[in-house]
Amino acid sequence: MIKINLLPEKDYGLQERFFDDLVFLVLGLLLCGIVLFFLGRGLDGQISALDRTIEKKNQIIADHEIIIKKVKEVEESRKTLEQQLNTINQLKEDKIGPVRMLEEFALLVPDQVWIEKFYEQGLSLELDARSYDEAQIALFLDNLKKSKHFENMSLGVVEAREFRGGCDPVKEKNLSFRVTGNVRYR
Repeated sequence: MIKINLLPEKDYGLQERFFDDLVFLVLGLLLCGIVLFFLGRGLDGQISALDRTIEKKNQIIADHEIIIKKVKEVEESRKTLEQQLNTINQLKEDKIGPVRMLEEFALLVPDQVWIEKFYEQGLSLELDARSYDEAQIALFLDNLKKSKHFENMSLGVVEAREFRGGCDPVKEKNLSFRVTGNVRYR
């Protein structure tokens, strides 16, 4: 037998559908909120871990900057000490230089040349001497030019004078001359 329901079916109204949609919406938003909450906590954990890493790296950089500063100070001290050592060595060499120059000068002067005046100012040298022979003057000048301690040596005026030695009535030829140039201590 067939039953026929002649009663009208209850129509779900707008209000009930709204309630169902609202429940789904709230549940969906709640689910999204929970997901976002856990994602946010995870990201907060990563951010705090990165912040700690950045802080450690900054501390390492600060430590290295201190070390770099100390290294620069040591380098400056080393440069200062090297300059002082160079100055000391220079002073030692300058102290010995004139001695070596005078020692060599004594060896360069021929037997027939007599030095009357030796004047040195800074690196300039001027000397007055005398001799009996022009060849001895030329030998002396050549010796000075070949020396490592003298440079730009030039012969000035050569004057012939008569010389009377002590009680000896013999007159001898006497040549006075001047030599100028520069001294090199190294």
